Amino acid sequence: MAKIFPFRGLRYTPAAGLLRDLVTPPYDVIDAAAQEKYYRRHLYNIIRLEYGRTGPEDTQTNNRYTRAAADFAAWQEKGVLAPEAVPALYRYEQEFTVAGHTRVRGGMICAVRLEPYENGVILPHEETLPKHKADRLALMQACAANFSPIFGLYADPEMNVEAMLRRAACREPDEDGVQRAHNEGRAAREAERAGRAAGLWPSSVGGAAPGTACSGRAGGGLPVSGGGHATPGKTGVHVPLRSACRAADLEFTDENEITHRLWVVAGQDAIKKIQNAMDGRRIFIADGHHRYETALQYSRLCRQAAGDPPGDLPTDYVMMTLVNLYDPGLVVLPTHRLVRNVADLDVDRLLRELGALFTVDEYPLDAAYRNFPQFLARLAEKAGLAGNTRAAAHGDGAREHGAGRMDFPAGGGTAAGRSGNLPGADFQPDPSHFRGPAGPAAVPVRNAPPPHRHVFGLYCGRGRLYTLALQDESALPGLMPPEHSPAWQGLDVAVLHQLILENLLGIGGRERAGESHLTYTREETGALDAVDNGEYQLAFFLNPTLVEEVTAVAGNGEKMPQKSTFFYPKLITGLVINKLS
Repeated sequence: MAKIFPFRGLRYTPAAGLLRDLVTPPYDVIDAAAQEKYYRRHLYNIIRLEYGRTGPEDTQTNNRYTRAAADFAAWQEKGVLAPEAVPALYRYEQEFTVAGHTRVRGGMICAVRLEPYENGVILPHEETLPKHKADRLALMQACAANFSPIFGLYADPEMNVEAMLRRAACREPDEDGVQRAHNEGRAAREAERAGRAAGLWPSSVGGAAPGTACSGRAGGGLPVSGGGHATPGKTGVHVPLRSACRAADLEFTDENEITHRLWVVAGQDAIKKIQNAMDGRRIFIADGHHRYETALQYSRLCRQAAGDPPGDLPTDYVMMTLVNLYDPGLVVLPTHRLVRNVADLDVDRLLRELGALFTVDEYPLDAAYRNFPQFLARLAEKAGLAGNTRAAAHGDGAREHGAGRMDFPAGGGTAAGRSGNLPGADFQPDPSHFRGPAGPAAVPVRNAPPPHRHVFGLYCGRGRLYTLALQDESALPGLMPPEHSPAWQGLDVAVLHQLILENLLGIGGRERAGESHLTYTREETGALDAVDNGEYQLAFFLNPTLVEEVTAVAGNGEKMPQKSTFFYPKLITGLVINKLS
């Protein structure tokens, strides 16, 4: 099963500037305009490493990857980035607002041993595209580092791992003490944060020697070594705070009012307990499939270059942020579909063809889209997702990080930074999905997720908005590809892609992979705008995928269609870097 390890993470030092000016969302939600914004924001913004500019003057020896490698080495030499004193795990919190409610999602940043999917230890749930993996591989080969963590999920119904991590981070003897200290110290932390200039942490400034790709063995960072914490005043490394129950080692609020907190956990005994608690658990990839598959390929290439030596290499590990499936802050939002380039599209004919399988009802959309949130709520109600979970609420919404692109390819983003009325999904997964002969969390069984109706929204422009509800749910197995499990066949995204996009609009797997006909968006009113202004022909709106659906499909060894889930909020890029040499 999955193996986790501490590592000597590289982090920004106070010499770099304010942390909120240095971080970005993940690269795959950043368009050209947002990229330029982050370049201008700060000389040391992580954008220069994670997603650098391209230009007509680029060559084999001067391009986004070589420039990232040069900056990465220079920043370490200048003390802009510095390593931890000893290998550590990191407790990570994100506090955010969705549907009018404030939530906190906790996780653990760690190194995870890479496992091929066929081993059944780390499981994907979405398809990937080759061109995105080629870009990420070129960056890893140039820099030998993970600049952003992969988002992984694990099942721990008793919350034991989180309790251990919280106690280790806060130095409290029991969970009640941790929560009490957290509550009582909130005001003090806010005052301290202001005094520390919103994102700086106690640390000495120093340099770290740059490394080279595919070099060295794992002895420096992966095994647990050294007990306790670094001595205050040690230069060239980060020094965690020491107190009975301390504030986060760093805390800041980003451009979208999401608060990030990070605690360094470096005590040897605590780390070993957390490692033991994670033994026997599988990891489901929530976000970062392209980066994980790239890390697998990079590991294989480095092993070949080294003559496939025995034991572990640094490149056999990847940085992940692991979140418990039972974390109350785990939220899934939908990703919608925008359609373009369908030749000779006749909307009236499409509606008639849809009527053969779906009940098509027109919804009176007002000119300013003011009642569109009510339409989205109706989708959840018709699907049977409202009322019986905490997931179907629509409210003031969640904002994607100010990236400028909501997964629009080639700069096609709309309404950057706009608040949307987004339905969330934070269902509690069924523990039976993780039970098997080896005990809890070992082998998922082929259980189907809770049933719900398949309902979609369709916008055709000029105020023409419809709900599409599958008429005969019992007929679904005969309509969907028989090689897939009932769990896959029941996915809203699978039904939309097969019965509507492919069968009626001719947008099959090749067209979806080529990104010529289909675009994915987390915007909602922005999607309406995109159809009204003629950029796209149609917009399809979905309910969120259930967490149970993710684990059931992944546990069966299957992959969902691309962009089936949107775990909100995205993990920030730039908090911790995992150097692979």
